[in-house]
Amino acid sequence: CFDDHPRFVTALDCSARVYVNEGDCRNECRAKGPSSDQEAPPGAATKDPLLSETGQSQIPEILVRYIDFCLYTGMRNRQQALQLSKHSKILSKNGFDRAEVESLLGDVVVLFRYVHEKDMFLHFYSQFLSRRLVSENTLSEDVESAIIRALRQSCGVEAVTRMMSMCMDIEKGHEANKDFGDYCTRHGLEHPHIGRFSTQVLTNGFWPIAQSTSNNSLLLNTEACLLVQASTAIGPHLPAEVHQCERDFAMFYSELHYGRKLQWCYAHTRAVLRTNYCRQTYELELSNIVQLFILLSFNTLGSDETLSLHTLSGIGVSEKLLEPYAAQLCKLRLLTKNEDGTYALNKGFSSSKRKLSLPWWL
Repeated sequence: CFDDHPRFVTALDCSARVYVNEGDCRNECRAKGPSSDQEAPPGAATKDPLLSETGQSQIPEILVRYIDFCLYTGMRNRQQALQLSKHSKILSKNGFDRAEVESLLGDVVVLFRYVHEKDMFLHFYSQFLSRRLVSENTLSEDVESAIIRALRQSCGVEAVTRMMSMCMDIEKGHEANKDFGDYCTRHGLEHPHIGRFSTQVLTNGFWPIAQSTSNNSLLLNTEACLLVQASTAIGPHLPAEVHQCERDFAMFYSELHYGRKLQWCYAHTRAVLRTNYCRQTYELELSNIVQLFILLSFNTLGSDETLSLHTLSGIGVSEKLLEPYAAQLCKLRLLTKNEDGTYALNKGFSSSKRKLSLPWWL
């Protein structure tokens, strides 16, 4: 258009930069009040949908959340994909079309070049990226790396160093888990109650979700902070099935990397438990160390014995902290609460689904 005249290209670039950072909707909000059909009264304050309560632009966060929606393959996004499949070109009934998503993300990277607050974009993107990688719910690690390379071309190497290191940690983690399996075979280490054990070794300082031992902080979530406080106390008292795997991996890693120290972050523990007390066998997908600890505690009891949270409080976790998680398991009909305050397995539990995903939040 216009034979790519330099003046036209410059004007088009400036217009795109203004539109991305402000847009028509922002100008309309300045001119009109709450209703689009009538003007705001003099002196009335109008709320800008693209500005936060502190006055900062939300466009960087909106772009990051849109990328996360396309790349995060968790159950929540799967359900949204099914609802939007009739109205979206990139979503199908089978999930996400990778080719279409890659094309769409390429367009988002182009928009990123016009965003003024690139540091805010990178801040939000690193947080959502870490969540996708740790939970192993990313559409493709290759797509993640491609986006980081595109961001590196726009912002430089220093801006994406941490994100590149996060992807490298995940790649090294796959190799470490494979080598750990070979290590157990060579040394005759058996874990009869564990079908598959895997870990993710994350470099301290690169991951925004890393556990802080000083204030037990995790992301910006109160439920997550509560979970970290619980996992800090539960860590030294893990069930024997899990503790044996942890000890063997620590021994393997110390031989592989001499001098490095592992700090276990139990707040991101995920597990799949198979029930043997029901008429049918169910698989329970857990993403909460407290739920895992409570359910595995029944393995040390007899078939008719009940579990008292008071005995579990001896590990350093208060009974007040354990009660909400036990009540959640009762609400899911996995446990029953007796009149004396003890808990028992619900042997009459039944569900139409063989694989159940338990929510980790309260």
